Amino acid sequence: MSVYYFAGASIVAALCIMIVFKIHVDKLKHSPEQMGAILTKFSIGVAFCEVVPILLLVAGFATMQTGLEFNNLLLPLVCTFFSMIIAAVFIFLQTKVDVTQEMRGKVYTFAMIGLSIAISIPFFSLFGLLIQMQ
Repeated sequence: MSVYYFAGASIVAALCIMIVFKIHVDKLKHSPEQMGAILTKFSIGVAFCEVVPILLLVAGFATMQTGLEFNNLLLPLVCTFFSMIIAAVFIFLQTKVDVTQEMRGKVYTFAMIGLSIAISIPFFSLFGLLIQMQ
């Protein structure tokens, strides 16, 4: 059962952060001079989004089992990898839409911050899943 906590944490974290990122990158594209304020609001939004995935990670580590077969870990591993890949592709695609040459540096910086946050919970979920493998 603990393997599904890790998969759920990955999916919820990736989806929430993609939504928060999309909202704030659109604001950044409209007014790139307010990057500091937008980054602050983005950080607050991410903090609220990360509550449920962190609780799921804690539950997963608390109920962890060792010596599981790879067959039992396959679906959660696939979900975790797909959440990482989808979040990365989504964030990189947002840097290509409606970005002028003047704001490209700020949007890329914001995208790298968002990407590092978006794949952090799935990375820890991946770590928790691999620890349980036999």
